[in-house]
Amino acid sequence: MKFIGRKSFVNKIFLLGSVVLFFSCEKMASLTAENSSREIKVEDLPADIHIPVGLWDAIEGKNTAGAAKSEKAEKPEKSEKPAEHGAPAASGGEEGGGGTAAAASGALFMNVDVILTEKNPGVLKHPSIRIHLPRGGGAIDFANLTGEQPGSFFVQFAWPETEDGQDVQTWFVSKARKRKIGKEVWGAGCGKYFKLTTALNQLQKESGLKMNTTRNRHLTVLGGHFIFATRKSDQTFLSQVTFKDSRFENLYCEEL
Repeated sequence: MKFIGRKSFVNKIFLLGSVVLFFSCEKMASLTAENSSREIKVEDLPADIHIPVGLWDAIEGKNTAGAAKSEKAEKPEKSEKPAEHGAPAASGGEEGGGGTAAAASGALFMNVDVILTEKNPGVLKHPSIRIHLPRGGGAIDFANLTGEQPGSFFVQFAWPETEDGQDVQTWFVSKARKRKIGKEVWGAGCGKYFKLTTALNQLQKESGLKMNTTRNRHLTVLGGHFIFATRKSDQTFLSQVTFKDSRFENLYCEEL
């Protein structure tokens, strides 16, 4: 019979404990990472949306005057917090009158991801949420994403299929009613649309669009369609993201 010395026995126990501790810590880190972030893959095809004819013409380069005018509407008139995009009513912009044009007219669809990251704990149901939308985009319902605590979070967009350095135009079509919160008017109002390319590109390099859920400010600012377009080999590629909250339909101009 072979005996193990006390020192050797202690060393083996220490080694075993270290191995168990290592795997326990690794499992705990894995669980923590899983609980702190969530990935959602949406496979349902997006519902058809219609965009103003003038906007579609601007995307295709047929309305350069309108495009230039809309680009000036990127900056809001006044903001309670300058870092928060579009907090009060946006200045300028173009009405979406004169009929509509189907977004699919002559365009190919591309994928888009939406990344939500909370600044204050409890604002979202998970500190970080990445939503993978299919070709053509889709709708995001905040009823399933926001937590119980009011506060700020950031919104970012990613286009997995676009090449590095490929230009992506960004437009926003507001479908939320203007609201007076305190002394300020929030939201762009029904039917307004404007170009956000320059402003969004700058914010994307930082943390993204900063939103605040206090008194549902984020719903009034984001309520509507973000339209993304890029051209490659004389072909237009298109996607869209519709933000809404099914619990507060009264905040919107129409059903989203």
